[in-house]
Amino acid sequence: MAAWAPHELGVHQSVGDGLPPYIEREHDRDLRRALKIIRAGTSAAVLVNGDSCTGKTRAAYEAAHAELTDWTLLFPRSAASLLRAAAEQSIGPRTIIWLDDVHNSLFAEKEGEAVAAALLTLKDSLRHLAIIITIWPADYENLTREVRGARDTLARRRALLRSECRFSVPAEFTPAQLDAFSRQATDAQWAQAADSAREGGDLPQTLAAVVELLHRYHHPSDEAGRAMVTAAVDLRRFGVREAIPVRLLTDAAPGYLSARSLKNLSPQHWARSATEWAQYAHLNVCAALPVELHPDGLGADPDRCGLNDYLEQHISQERAFSAPPATFWQAVLVSDLTGSSLTRIATSAFSRARFKIARDLYIEALKRQYTPAFEDLCVLYSETGMIHMRRGIDELLALVDVIDDDGASAFHLGADVSYVATGQVTAEYQEQSFALAESLFKRAVAVGHDLAASALKGLYEDFAMHDKAAALAREIPQPDSSQSVHPAILLHQAADGDAHALDELTKIAHSGEPRWNALVGPAFDVRSLITRWPSRLEALGKRDLARRLLDSGVAAKIPAAVTMLLDFLNRPEEQDEAQAVLRAAAETVRNFLYQRFMSMWPQQGREAMALLSRARRLGRHADVLHVASALHKIPRGRRAAEDITRVLATRDEYARAQYTLALWLYEAVEASFEGLPPVESIPGEVTELLCAAALHHQDARRLWGQLQGRNGRAEEARAALIAAVDSGDYTVVTHGELGSHLFPNQPDRATQMMMFGLTAQGEPHAPW
Repeated sequence: MAAWAPHELGVHQSVGDGLPPYIEREHDRDLRRALKIIRAGTSAAVLVNGDSCTGKTRAAYEAAHAELTDWTLLFPRSAASLLRAAAEQSIGPRTIIWLDDVHNSLFAEKEGEAVAAALLTLKDSLRHLAIIITIWPADYENLTREVRGARDTLARRRALLRSECRFSVPAEFTPAQLDAFSRQATDAQWAQAADSAREGGDLPQTLAAVVELLHRYHHPSDEAGRAMVTAAVDLRRFGVREAIPVRLLTDAAPGYLSARSLKNLSPQHWARSATEWAQYAHLNVCAALPVELHPDGLGADPDRCGLNDYLEQHISQERAFSAPPATFWQAVLVSDLTGSSLTRIATSAFSRARFKIARDLYIEALKRQYTPAFEDLCVLYSETGMIHMRRGIDELLALVDVIDDDGASAFHLGADVSYVATGQVTAEYQEQSFALAESLFKRAVAVGHDLAASALKGLYEDFAMHDKAAALAREIPQPDSSQSVHPAILLHQAADGDAHALDELTKIAHSGEPRWNALVGPAFDVRSLITRWPSRLEALGKRDLARRLLDSGVAAKIPAAVTMLLDFLNRPEEQDEAQAVLRAAAETVRNFLYQRFMSMWPQQGREAMALLSRARRLGRHADVLHVASALHKIPRGRRAAEDITRVLATRDEYARAQYTLALWLYEAVEASFEGLPPVESIPGEVTELLCAAALHHQDARRLWGQLQGRNGRAEEARAALIAAVDSGDYTVVTHGELGSHLFPNQPDRATQMMMFGLTAQGEPHAPW
C-alpha cells in the first residue's frame, strides 16, 4: 500500500502544490474502524458510496494508508486481470483489492458477474482480505436492485455490494469542517478554495477544479468544443468505457450545434480549435476531455481521449431525456470503436425506439467479429415483431450462415422460432416454423453447443415426437462419473438421502477447501430452493450441516439464504435469534425491511415508522418506497403509505416517490368515475407532483404526456411522450401509445410505427 501514490489509485488532482490537508469526518472514523477489524483477522468488502469528486476515493486512501499501509495492494484494471489472478491463486492474505469507481470499470464489463463471484469466493476463503470499493449512489442503486424472473444477471454483484461495511460520503463540508481545513491550508489556492466553498460546502469539488470546469462547459468560449464534450457524455451514458476516438467527436459535434453556431465555424480550423478547448487543462488541474496514454505506453495518444467523471455524472443527468442527433449515430457507425461498444450503443438506440439505427449498429458489430450482438439483434426483432415477418427471419438466417460462434447464434434464433412453432406467437412462416427451429437446433448441436440438444429434445416433446426425443436423449453426453461431483449436485443428492453424498458433503464442510465456497451460491438458486434441503438435511440428523451452509449464505449476502434461515429457526428457543437475523437483514435488504416493518405494523406503529425513518435518513429511498407501495395495497394502510411517500416526494424530492404518489391520487379520482375522469376533477397536487417528477422519471413523463393530451395540448403531449422514449422507454412506441397519439385516425400508420420506430430526429420512421 505504501508504494502507491494517491493519484495512482484514483484520487483527483487538486489546485495548489501537492495533496491538500485531509479533514476527518464521521464516515472516516467508521471506515477506519472497519479496516481495523479486517486487520485483526477477518475479510470483508468495504463500500464507499458518494458522487463524483466528493472525496470518496481520498477517504478510502487515507483509511487504508493509516490502517493497512504494510499490506499488498492489487489494483486490477480489467475483469480479465482479476479473474486471472484469482484463478492462479496469486492473491493471498494481507491483501487490499482496490476497485475505484467500480461502476465504470470491472462491474461495467460483461464479466462483471464473474468478477463479483470471484471476489465473494476470495472473501470467504481468505483471512486478512480487504476489498475496497468506491461507487456512485445512482449506480449502487441500479446494481443492487432486485431482479424479478429467472435471469438475474446482478445476483453476485448485488451480494458483494450489499456489504455490511458500507459508508456514504456527503457532498458538502460543514462550516466547522471548512474552518478546520482553512486552519491547515498552507497553500493560497487551498485557502481560496475553502472560501469559495463557504456557500455550498463543495470543498472537494472546488479543490478538484470541477465546479469551474462545469461552469466552463455551460458558458463555453467554443461552442464546437462544448458539442464534443456533450457527444462524449452521450457515449459514456450509453455504456462506452473504452478510450474515445477524437475523430468520432468531431464528426458528431455539428449535430449538437445551432444553425447560428454552424455558420460561425471556420471550415479549416474549427475541429482543431474545438479539440484544444475541450482538452485544455483548466487551472492546470483537469480537462473536460483529458488525453489518454498511447497504447504503446509512451506519451499521449493524439487520437484518443477520456471524459472528466464529474462532467459525465452531471451532464448525463441533464441529458437524461435527450437523444443524440443524427450526426452522433452516423459518427459511431463509421468509427473504430470495438464491436462490444457498438453493441452497447445499439442497445441504447433500441431502448430509445431508434430501431433502424440499432439494427445497423448490431450488424456493424457483427462485422467486427463481436458475435454476442446477434442475440441482441434477435431481441430487437422480437420486440418489434420484425422476426415474425418473412424478410426479418430471412435476414437473421443469412447472418447465422456467416457467424462463427460455436452454434450460439443458431441456438438463440432457434429458441425464438420455437415460440412460433409451438403457437405462442404467430408469424408469416408459421407452417415452416417447426422445420426451421429443428434445423437451427440441429446446426447448434452439430458444433457442440451445450444447450442445443436439450432444447431440440424439448421441441420434439412439445410436438409429441417421443421416439425422436428419446433417441436424442440417448445421444446427449452424460457427465463423467469418474470426475468429482459438483458440490451443488452433491447437496441435492444428500438431501435425497444418498449416504455417500451426505458423507462427502460433510467432509467438504469440515475441509474448508474452495469446494465449500463453490457450494454457497448454487445452494440458494431456484432449483435448490425447490428441494427444501435445510429441512431434509435436518430430518437426516444433519441440522448442524444445514445451519452452517445457511450461515455461509447469509454471510455472502444472499437474500434467499436469509429467508431460508428464518424458516429454519422454527424452535421456540430460536425466536430471539430469528428476530436478530431479521433486524440485521432489514438494515441492507429491501424485502427484509418490508418484512420487519409488517411484523410491527400496526400494533407497534410508532416503532415501525421509526424503522422507515432510519432507512430514509440513510438514503434508502427506494427501499422505503417499496415498503410504502406494499402498504398502500392494504386498505387500512393507504393513508400511512401516502404520508410516507409524501415525505419522500416533498422533503427528499425523490422523483420515483413523486410519480408514485401522483399515480395513487389520480387512481383514487379515477375510481370514482366510469372511464376517464374529467380533467377538472384531477387534484392540483397530481399536476404539481407529475411536473416535478417528469424532470427525472420517464414513467412520470409518460403519464404527464397522457394528461396533457387529455387537456387538448397536443404539442405538449407529444413532447412529453417523445421525452419518455428518449430517456429509454421504447415501449411507448411498441405498445402503440405514441402512434395512437400521432395518428388517431390512421391506424395503419400507428401500427407501422410500432415496428419501424423513430428516426434520429424523433419522427416516425418509414418502413425499412
